[in-house]
Amino acid sequence: LQIHEEYQQEAAYQSQLINALMSTFFIVLLRRYEGTARLPRTEDFYWKHQFSAILSHIQTHYATVTLPELARKFHYSEKQISRIVRNCMGMTYNRLILKLRMEQAARLLRQGNTSIEQIATVTGYSTKSSFYRTFLKYYGCTPGDYTSSSQLDNEAT
Repeated sequence: LQIHEEYQQEAAYQSQLINALMSTFFIVLLRRYEGTARLPRTEDFYWKHQFSAILSHIQTHYATVTLPELARKFHYSEKQISRIVRNCMGMTYNRLILKLRMEQAARLLRQGNTSIEQIATVTGYSTKSSFYRTFLKYYGCTPGDYTSSSQLDNEAT
C-alpha cells in the first residue's frame, strides 16, 4: 500500500523511493518463499533495481504498455526487456500482460458493477468481441458464464 501511495503523490525522489520499496518488497517475498520460489540459476542473471521499476510499470500500465515503450523508457532493447520479464516472472512478456488483463477482468466481473464493454476497455481491448474471445480462451467460459458462476460461489459462502 505504501508503494501505491508513493506512486500517487508524485513527490521529489519518487522513482528512487519506489525502486527501493519494490526491491524491499521482492526481498521480503524471496525470504518468505525461498524454499518454493523458482529463481533463475544462471550466472549471467542478477537482480537490478531497474527490474523492480520495469515490473512495477507493467503492473500499473498492463492495459496499454508496449514492449517498444518499455524499451525506450528503461533504456533496454526489446529483447532484453523480454528476457528480464521471462527471468523474473517465469513467463513471456505477452503471457504476463495476458495474465494481468484477465485477472483484472475477472476481479471486475466478480464485483458485478461494471459492464463487459467497460471491462474490455479498462483491460486494454479495443473491441468487446476481442475481449470475449480472449476471456473464453483463457478461462474456458464466457464473461457472462464466469459472472454467473462467481455469483453462485459467493452465495454458497
